[in-house]
Amino acid sequence: MLFLTVFVVIVASVTMFLQTSEILVTGAQKHSTEEIIAASGISEGDNLFAVNKFEVERKIKAQYPYIAEVNIRRRLPDTFLLNVVERVPVAYLDKGEQRWLLDKNAYLLEQISITEEVPYLHIISESEAVEPKSGEQLMLQEEGAVNALSVVMRALSDAEVISSVGQVDMRKLYQLSFIYDGRLQVQLGNIDKIDRKIRLFSTILKELDPSDRGVLNVSKPTEGRFQPNSSIQLGGAE
Repeated sequence: MLFLTVFVVIVASVTMFLQTSEILVTGAQKHSTEEIIAASGISEGDNLFAVNKFEVERKIKAQYPYIAEVNIRRRLPDTFLLNVVERVPVAYLDKGEQRWLLDKNAYLLEQISITEEVPYLHIISESEAVEPKSGEQLMLQEEGAVNALSVVMRALSDAEVISSVGQVDMRKLYQLSFIYDGRLQVQLGNIDKIDRKIRLFSTILKELDPSDRGVLNVSKPTEGRFQPNSSIQLGGAE
């Protein structure tokens, strides 16, 4: 009876004193604090330890595709801390009359008008997108295409050059290429050692004049070949 009494007192204390009175949100740019809290399902008065953190993250991410992660911490005695990590659009892909924005990991963020211009790289692919849906990773019919795309975009992002890339050509996975600054066609070959190829590109770029135009072949990560060509067609072919 003594043990049961103590147990009941402990449970009652936890229920009574560890109630949520404050919810703090950090890291959110795309959505407001109020929107994040509403999507979380957490309310004032909820017991801190009765809230399922995994379910809270699932709810927020399901409602807002731009949110990649939600790190949730409890701060006793009465506060939830929600740190949001958002996805950043870096590319777009056209499917019929639809234009989809994607992050560097090829996650679909939102659908916009096909006529709306955006300052992101254009993904050129002959592989059809399969049932695109906001918040989910892009699926392409060609095997390996999405993996190749995400590998290239992550490497460009890590090298901090992705904002100057106007187009990534995915039509042949063994002849990947991208257009840099509207003046260089950079040939990557296949996805093998992409990080090294992008680093080689960055090194050679520093040695080129800002007015140089042409084809830069870095398909071999140990050597790069630059072929000047002032009349190059920067849609992909010379």
